[in-house]
Amino acid sequence: LARLFPRARWVFYALAAGCGLTRVMATAHFLSDTVVAACVAWGVVAALDSRLRPPVAVT
Repeated sequence: LARLFPRARWVFYALAAGCGLTRVMATAHFLSDTVVAACVAWGVVAALDSRLRPPVAVT
């Protein structure tokens, strides 16, 4: 969502961080679990975004 709506990216980042924080505080996950998941998600989104976004025409 942060890539689709860049003006609101910090809202989405804050929501994701809050979700991860609550999972750690509820002892459902370790901090390392949430950090690794965030890094993997970031990489997957970057790879998909670069493949699916149409190329920009140079004029």
